[in-house]
Amino acid sequence: LFNSLSHELKTHISTTIGAADTLKEQNQSLSTEAKQSLVTEIQIAATRLHQQVENLLSMGRLESGMLKVNSDWCDVGDLLHSIVQKWDPLLQKRLHVHIGNQLPLFKLDAGLIEQVIFNLIQNAFQYASPETSVELDVQYVDESCRITIADQGPGFPKNELDHIFEKFYRLPNT
Repeated sequence: LFNSLSHELKTHISTTIGAADTLKEQNQSLSTEAKQSLVTEIQIAATRLHQQVENLLSMGRLESGMLKVNSDWCDVGDLLHSIVQKWDPLLQKRLHVHIGNQLPLFKLDAGLIEQVIFNLIQNAFQYASPETSVELDVQYVDESCRITIADQGPGFPKNELDHIFEKFYRLPNT
């Protein structure tokens, strides 16, 4: 747990510090495009770091029984579009969103659902090859909201399926 967590947090912190240091030390010699690229790196790393901290806090609240589900009516299509906007533009090009027709409002905890979907998409991008696209599909089926996230990655081996819901479980060699 500690190794997994520290790796995730350190990666985003290192990216933020490195980009900020470059901006500070080489500001005069950097092109406007290079500066913008570094600012974008900082924004992405900070967003991912924020997401990791939110995951930890939610996990702690869930385990302690303190997590409160705040259900309210939500436009799932709008929710999905807001999630897509949080990704780097290069990843946005690989993320294909399909929203079914006649999608009603659903009563759900938008913050928790957003966190789950964001995490699943992040895993898809992280473990699939760089040219792989990720499909995000939402449909109204049998009076329910069905959200599907799919990629063409290697998938989860059948002999590891028993571990799929273990916290911080990673496949060997990943």
